[in-house]
Amino acid sequence: MRGGTAMRSGTMRMGWRGMAALAAVLAVALGLGPVPGAPGSGEAAAQGLNVLRNTGRTVERSIREQVRRALKPTLTVRNAYDAPPGAIAVSPDLSYLAVVSGGGDLRIFDLVNGRQAARHAGPGGAVKAVALGPGGAPFVVLTGDGRVLAAPRWSAAPSTVLGTGARATAVAVGDAAVHVGHADGSVSRWSLDALAAAGSDAPGGAAVTALATRRGMPGVVAGDEDGTVRLLADGGARVLAEELRGGISALARLDADTVAAGTG
Repeated sequence: MRGGTAMRSGTMRMGWRGMAALAAVLAVALGLGPVPGAPGSGEAAAQGLNVLRNTGRTVERSIREQVRRALKPTLTVRNAYDAPPGAIAVSPDLSYLAVVSGGGDLRIFDLVNGRQAARHAGPGGAVKAVALGPGGAPFVVLTGDGRVLAAPRWSAAPSTVLGTGARATAVAVGDAAVHVGHADGSVSRWSLDALAAAGSDAPGGAAVTALATRRGMPGVVAGDEDGTVRLLADGGARVLAEELRGGISALARLDADTVAAGTG
């Protein structure tokens, strides 16, 4: 009986201390100060606040990690071939990624959900470049022998041939058209919806080796084999740079008047 009484008495003492700690914490939180007459109210308040702080930090870290995982799904692309990927491209709205595997397969990855969305057989031979429009439409492939093949969207294998003129050497997809650079320096345009010819800019002389577009900006920037960088828009051409050593190997349009160029 004494043991039982002692246990009940201990339980009563624990309950009283817990209530005192809760009262002290509430008093401090409400700006009322220590509770008069509450045994150990100052010590209990400090302990209670420490518990609340630690619990808050734990909850905050947990929520932050869950939000990070929800907004940034992990996508790991593993190449099943010994050779490195032949080409990659990201759609302007950052929703899809196109990868040409070392074996020539065309793979489309959904960046929003972090998964492979489609896989197509390659067109045969080497693939020099790929390009995607907003939302993965259209899907364009430039082959090593100068052919440009397109599909209305990422879910189909590119098969529509764009152009029969000079050999194609570069591709890019803008807001309003597919742009194709050619060996004679010209850049042809093809409509996004019907993939039909929509015009061409006059030959510039040296072969086009790189094209760049940016969402919300008209026209296309063309880099040439002789190191010239041109902005083609509204039917006209403006030279942005000339005689860059080694020729233009890559372009990125940063804003309306700024372009990053890779040479050599």
